[in-house]
Amino acid sequence: MESNGSRIMLSIVSPVLLVFVVMLSLAGQAWHRLLCAIMVIIPTVIHYYFFDSETGAVYYGSAMGFSALTIALLQFIKPNGKPSELVVHLQIISYALLMANITGYFMWYAYISPAWYNGICLFLAVIEAARLLIHTDGDKKDGIDGRYYNFNNNADKRGLGSGG
Repeated sequence: MESNGSRIMLSIVSPVLLVFVVMLSLAGQAWHRLLCAIMVIIPTVIHYYFFDSETGAVYYGSAMGFSALTIALLQFIKPNGKPSELVVHLQIISYALLMANITGYFMWYAYISPAWYNGICLFLAVIEAARLLIHTDGDKKDGIDGRYYNFNNNADKRGLGSGG
């Protein structure tokens, strides 16, 4: 009854995304973003590698636990003494994933196909990846991507940027 194709896709997406975000963060020297990516992706990878073969309450319960763990781990990332906009956005996505896991459990309990659950989880993973990769004005305001933005500003000052 479970769709192995989408589960395999999700288990492949997480490590690839981790490597991609690590490379991107190192290029932009956005250490806060890298730490957030690690706090989000590592629990996901652990869940899929250790609980992928489980069903029912064990699978969905562990997924809920790892979503809650992600929310808790992100709470400790406070670059300026308060959670950044990036952390808050990732926590909101994790709360949505927690709700999706609760819904997935009830779908499993009612013998409903997990296609919707798998689709919602994949959609949330894409949103999470996009938020990790997109630099916003709020990130600049929080001071978490200072080197990334200073690099561009310094290039403009030297006449290397597009402005001017």
